[in-house]
Amino acid sequence: WISRGFWKREGELLALCALDEAAGFFGPGLELRAFRWNAAGASWEDAGLVARDAINNFPPGQLPSGDWLMSRRTHDYKSKGVQFLIGGKKSLDDWESRPVLGTSSELSAEEPLWWALPDDRLVALFRDNRGSKFLYRSISSDGGCTWTTPSRTNFPDATSKLHGFRLSDGQYVLVSNSNPKKRDPLTLALSPDGLSFDRLFYLAGGRHVDYPHAIEQDGHLYIAFSGGKQSVEVLKVKIADLDRLAMSHAGTADASIERAWQLAWKRFYLPEVQTFGDYLSSYESGQEQSHLPTAEEVGRQFPNPCGYSTGMEDGAILGGAMLSLLCDRYAVTRDDSLLEKASAVFAGLQRCATVHGVPGFVARNVCPEDGRSVYINSSRDQVTHFVHGLWRYYHSPLANDADKESIRQVLSAVAQRMIDFVTPENDYDFCRADGTRCPLGICRMWEVQPHEAARLPMIYAAAWDVTGDERFREQWRRYAAEAIEQSRNPGEQKPAYALLQMQCSLEVLHALEPDPQLKKAIRERMEHVASLAASRFEGVKAALAGKTRMEMGMLGPDWRTVPEWKNQKGYPNPQWGPFREIWHLTREAGESALVVLMADSAPDSTELRTGLSELIRGFDYDHTASCGILYHLAAYWKARQSGPLS
Repeated sequence: WISRGFWKREGELLALCALDEAAGFFGPGLELRAFRWNAAGASWEDAGLVARDAINNFPPGQLPSGDWLMSRRTHDYKSKGVQFLIGGKKSLDDWESRPVLGTSSELSAEEPLWWALPDDRLVALFRDNRGSKFLYRSISSDGGCTWTTPSRTNFPDATSKLHGFRLSDGQYVLVSNSNPKKRDPLTLALSPDGLSFDRLFYLAGGRHVDYPHAIEQDGHLYIAFSGGKQSVEVLKVKIADLDRLAMSHAGTADASIERAWQLAWKRFYLPEVQTFGDYLSSYESGQEQSHLPTAEEVGRQFPNPCGYSTGMEDGAILGGAMLSLLCDRYAVTRDDSLLEKASAVFAGLQRCATVHGVPGFVARNVCPEDGRSVYINSSRDQVTHFVHGLWRYYHSPLANDADKESIRQVLSAVAQRMIDFVTPENDYDFCRADGTRCPLGICRMWEVQPHEAARLPMIYAAAWDVTGDERFREQWRRYAAEAIEQSRNPGEQKPAYALLQMQCSLEVLHALEPDPQLKKAIRERMEHVASLAASRFEGVKAALAGKTRMEMGMLGPDWRTVPEWKNQKGYPNPQWGPFREIWHLTREAGESALVVLMADSAPDSTELRTGLSELIRGFDYDHTASCGILYHLAAYWKARQSGPLS
């Protein structure tokens, strides 16, 4: 008899055992049986057969369908390969067996382990008895019915038993012997997504240690293992300590920013609509943005037509910024996996511009609940980052032909809306989605402040550049020179987001400007804006230095329940309280650095690169609830185009 773990099924605790009566592992009579506890007799009683010709590795885990899943090795699995059993719902012995093709040809698979990913795909890990000394991985997208051919990972393995699962905070833990030479030491690896393990910890070693098994209880991991196959030992590890150690030993800006990258996609990205949200109200996996408005709330424009403070306020801004940083990251890494991400971000931005059916209107974001509801009041800030991001994507190797055609259509519609609406009669307002004027003045595109003057000609220039439509060129040339003159003195106290949007506008205009004198003037404006941003960066760094770790880890509120609301010209705006400052400082740090780096001959860029590296190394991205994390990424990859960050 070989014990195979405990299985809690329909409120009943069952003990699983495999019976093998052959002289060696395994014989044709192999079977898996269940036993239930008889309290009266203080003994375990046979509850019946679970599966013939089967030995599992770990007890069954339940799938969203209600079925159970566990691995199966038959007596001749070394030639036939490993399988998975699906069932156990109707009765103990009701199972379907599904093969994992390649587990006997690509490797000699042993002791499989599986878990579910956040997107409900399943991942199986296998040790390889053929001697590759690496773990193999297979993925199922249909609940375990079919599996990809196992592929070798770069995770080392001593060809020994491993154990892992998903923690309650959403991370994944894997305990194994990650030394390919011997079963020493025993290590613990952590992964944010269940696919890539980016942190490794030493548990025990200096001797033969193997056969681990771990459980989570009351904020701790209890890890049982064998010491030289002579003793059973248990380690108690506080999960919060792992997070702190991971941060303190990250060591480099590269490692820290990679963690920020993972968290940006895991926590801020909204896959239902392919956009990004503004903030987190929870660090619990799956609950990070549970504060977002419902479709019903957006439908009645609650709490205000801008979606201010709801988490749906800046989706077009964030999408444009992400698309731009993807272009920069690709320029440095040539990582082809970024093509899919860039296309997805573009699809989200395209949705913001088309889902509502109003030509040329750029919605702030789209409600994830129904994938179509939007707030009707946008802003020039949203449009600025939207156009800049699409323009950069269009000219990058990331964009495919279909996306380029879509960009031509979208930018043409946006520019045409500006022609139709931005007139003296409308006070140069591009108006809300319902065609009425914006009462806040944030949709006004001309006769604006110096840091906003270049926005309108930039939109026309970008539209002309991708379409060749002379109507847009005429509008660009009509406004360009005057806009650059008005941009001369944007003011020293402007927030970083204003300087960044000004720099984005100037970047497009500088790239496309045919007149040498005007092009030189645009370059001078960009360098001046960079000098303002450099000063801003130092001020933000000083402000951040005065904040405690607890303050920086503050979560945003459920905006529905905050005590203070302000009336902004008829728009009720819920106030975030102390979180607003943390959210703002996090964002400003990345924005101000990025502005400096966007000017090729910017002043103090060497000093800024050092400061940026220090900022990134010291940031606890695991406990950052501000979307400002995206701007840290953007600044980092802009800096990396000039070489490694010291």
